[in-house]
Amino acid sequence: MNKQTNSYQLRTLKKALKDKNCPRFMARRVQAVFMRKNGLNRAEIARNLAVSLSSIENWISAFNNYGLNGLKKRVRRSPPHMALTKSQKKIVWQTLKRKKKINVDYVKNLVKQRFGKEYKNMGSYYQLIREARGRKR
Repeated sequence: MNKQTNSYQLRTLKKALKDKNCPRFMARRVQAVFMRKNGLNRAEIARNLAVSLSSIENWISAFNNYGLNGLKKRVRRSPPHMALTKSQKKIVWQTLKRKKKINVDYVKNLVKQRFGKEYKNMGSYYQLIREARGRKR
């Protein structure tokens, strides 16, 4: 990497660190990359920020490949084979609308028994409940 590119990256990182609207998680990642660009080794950065060495490596790699956008949180979605189709969701919603009390275990069992699918993320089941009640996030 040439000096001009490195100085541009440092200016970009400084600007992001000064941004009052920068979310805390993002500021931490920017700080880690900034520290690395200023010569600290990865182990020191991990100790100073109390995060794993692999996180530091991932953040540095993401910044080098994608700039500041690489440091943003990615929305994680279930793989397509795990997700319910629209028609399956409608069946779940109709079933849930008929019940007065709904808990996540009930929804999890319903999805597994009816469609043979299981989400890894419990948030997906909560999302189904919200959608059945007519609320979206």
